[in-house]
Amino acid sequence: INGKDWKLYRSAIHRAFSPQALKECQSSMNLISLRLQSSLIQRINSSPDGTVTMDVLPLVRMATMDFFGSIGMGIDFRCCENLTNSPVAYAFEFLSDETTRRIMSPFNIFC
Repeated sequence: INGKDWKLYRSAIHRAFSPQALKECQSSMNLISLRLQSSLIQRINSSPDGTVTMDVLPLVRMATMDFFGSIGMGIDFRCCENLTNSPVAYAFEFLSDETTRRIMSPFNIFC
């Protein structure tokens, strides 16, 4: 992306991550973080030996989906509360993987 298109995208991203915009989102980010913390503590406490092994990447994805859903769309996916992805999160992951696949192998339709 160059020229006008680049300026348009850069401007949109810059506004979204400005100090003022982030300050306005702080309460939603705190709530989602506390939900994730509470869900993890509950999962640990319900474990017979008080330990749980979890992959961090899905947790980060769940938090990201909850952040974007809440802040960007006004939708509460409750991924962090349930420790499961919503159908929208699965669709987003599929589209992300498919886009990456097509970028890496644009002429290989069987990849």
